[in-house]
Amino acid sequence: MIGYKRKSERKWEKYLSISGWEDSFFGGYTRIINDYPELKLSQNISVTPSEGFKLGWYSSNKLLKIFIYLVGKRNKMSSLLNGCVETMEDDKTYIVIDRNAIASCVDSLVNLNNELSSLFRNYRQELIDSTIKIDVTSEDGSSEDDLEGDQEKKKDDQQEDGESDQENDGDSDSDQDGDGEDQENDSDGKSKESKKDQKSETTTKKLQKARRAIQDTKEYKSFYTTALSLTDNIKEPVFKHLSSRAPTSYSYDDIAIANKIISKLDISFDTDSDRLNSLKQGKLDTGKLAEFVGGNDHIYFRVEENMITKPFAVTILCDESGSMSGSKIHNQYRIVKILYKVFSEILPPDKLEVYAHTTDDSFIQPIIRIYQDAYNNSFDDRIDNMYSNQLSENYDYEVIQKIYNTIRAKSTEAMLFIVISDGRPCGGFGIELKMKQLIEKCRRDNFVTVGLGFGRDSRYVEDIYNYSYVIYNYNTMVERITTLLNKVVKTEFQ
Repeated sequence: MIGYKRKSERKWEKYLSISGWEDSFFGGYTRIINDYPELKLSQNISVTPSEGFKLGWYSSNKLLKIFIYLVGKRNKMSSLLNGCVETMEDDKTYIVIDRNAIASCVDSLVNLNNELSSLFRNYRQELIDSTIKIDVTSEDGSSEDDLEGDQEKKKDDQQEDGESDQENDGDSDSDQDGDGEDQENDSDGKSKESKKDQKSETTTKKLQKARRAIQDTKEYKSFYTTALSLTDNIKEPVFKHLSSRAPTSYSYDDIAIANKIISKLDISFDTDSDRLNSLKQGKLDTGKLAEFVGGNDHIYFRVEENMITKPFAVTILCDESGSMSGSKIHNQYRIVKILYKVFSEILPPDKLEVYAHTTDDSFIQPIIRIYQDAYNNSFDDRIDNMYSNQLSENYDYEVIQKIYNTIRAKSTEAMLFIVISDGRPCGGFGIELKMKQLIEKCRRDNFVTVGLGFGRDSRYVEDIYNYSYVIYNYNTMVERITTLLNKVVKTEFQ
């Protein structure tokens, strides 16, 4: 996994991020659980966390809820109910989920390779050791044994009534006795088949009830999340294509800066191969056949290829808020052109996207302007629109979330996401906390954000983003940007 290193603990391999987000305040497994929407289990499901959990009562219970919710959402109910055991407690019938079934479902969630994979991988054994029970008692409160007991009692009563009638009527002839025995045998056979069919039907109903209970686990808004949502009136951002213009021109100084940055970047997508000789298995080394005759069986070799830098794409997001008017928009225009020049020399066009964001006249409809995306290699023809675009509000939280969801809907590759801004995002009190949580959430999914700021309010860029640099002058920009980018690549993509 990109950005992770293997840690050999237990029989199950664990991975920890190279950057160590697991231990950070705005990262960490507890933060993943807290960031997840609140869940309400079906009243028929009860969970008991294993003693091995070190998360505390709330987090361990919520992790089990998340597990059950995702099993239902991914339609893995049959896998979870496979091998379940039926028990009776306090006149109620329960299905207890099998440990092997839990392990199978946990592994399937790990293999999804999303932001929760490392969480389930880390707590795999604790989840397996936990207890999940589902109440499948029939609606009238009776169990299967109760139903069978009632049927047996009815059958005995019917037999007693029959014997009483026969005693009153007297003895019958032998032919009638023979017919009666045959009828009794046929009746017993049909009774056994009917009981078997009824038992199978009852089991099916119990499993169906268990499946419904799993699917009934739902998300709901807690008071905390409602209070934290300070921008509930903001509409979902929409993408907007820009008109084409004459191709932009690059100044001599901007080209020189771009070339300097390229020369200093430690990024290489070439493979580094090592040949391992004198092995007992692998490809035959024909040059050592003579040694084989002499008794040496180490005549094989193997070539191992390691990519120096893992593949990643780049997305740049520009700030077109009202505060960017004047010299700031010119500085941003120049910076984004330099960055585009740098990455266009390293990446193919479909791996480089450039956007800008603002709002329309309503101030609550965020707009994401497309300068270049994976389907339109149009940066040079559209970037000059930046000077004439309307500048309004900057809802960074909603826009970044929209871009993240859009990119992840089409690709799971690692992403370097560069945000250019001159200050604090819109959203009112508490927006910095929401932004930090969003940035960490994206980072867990190999969607790594870098903040580039300029202006007197750029301290917000340094506070919010994991990696950041405030540009004060172009003389030191080359060294600082290359140092920052090399640090990000080395930490996250190697």
